[in-house]
Amino acid sequence: MNFRNSSYYLYKKECVDRYISGCSIRQTSPMIKDIISIWSKRRVVIPFFDLNVNNMCTLKCKRCDQGIPYLNNKCVYSAEDIISDMEKLFCFVDYVYQIGILGGEPFINKDLEKVIDWCAKSPKIGSIIVVTNGTIFPSEAVLKSLKNNKIIVGISWYPLKDGSKRLKLIEYCARNNIHYHVRKDDWLDFGDFKICRNYSKKEIKETFCNCFLNKCVQFNEGRLYRCTKTHLLKDQKIDDPGKWETISIRDIKSKRQMRRSLKKFYSLKWLRACNYCNTGEKLTTIPLGEQL
Repeated sequence: MNFRNSSYYLYKKECVDRYISGCSIRQTSPMIKDIISIWSKRRVVIPFFDLNVNNMCTLKCKRCDQGIPYLNNKCVYSAEDIISDMEKLFCFVDYVYQIGILGGEPFINKDLEKVIDWCAKSPKIGSIIVVTNGTIFPSEAVLKSLKNNKIIVGISWYPLKDGSKRLKLIEYCARNNIHYHVRKDDWLDFGDFKICRNYSKKEIKETFCNCFLNKCVQFNEGRLYRCTKTHLLKDQKIDDPGKWETISIRDIKSKRQMRRSLKKFYSLKWLRACNYCNTGEKLTTIPLGEQL
């Protein structure tokens, strides 16, 4: 096997990429010694995950990659529960290079500043991306929390009927030196998640390998998911996660167990969820934020 195609190489490269991204957010220069350390040290690390603070949203995007409009159990997680799960995670993990804080729409969560502050103060988190659709202008407490050099606000540029709050947020960030960027990335149509494609082994591996979301780990209610769609399929009772496609932090008893679990987790060549996604020529570009 080509080393550059190995799971180990891709995992380490993702750590380096997220480290460099964090340096950009903090406006510091990447250090060669830090990059060498990533490749050489045998620490228990996670490149990136999305931390869900709720699964409710102000929009109903038809092809939401979190599947928020389709979830059965809608709720806002308390800061206490989120922080408790993060503390458990860091009992066994040395470092996470970057996390995304999102929902749904994270500004729905009235305790959001507590979560942001805890993550910003943690020496085990490199950088933070707070993702919003721009439909809610955050509270004063949240705005204060966002004024941290390890945080960037990702503002999605969806076609809103009223974009005044989004513009207000952009202007506020610009005036108050809050790092932000406007997200205008094209969306890809992964298709109806309720339909199993019954791919061959070769096709399902190619689907996973070519998916730009195959690095987007989700941390939701104390459980790491290798893909957000894995969580959606489980919620909808369509398909259960395959072995090592999810890790329950509450079941981990030692750092050794976590290291072994993460090795299996990041060594996967395909997921059961890949059978519910379009691939190849069927993976077409669609308008941003098309509503149901």
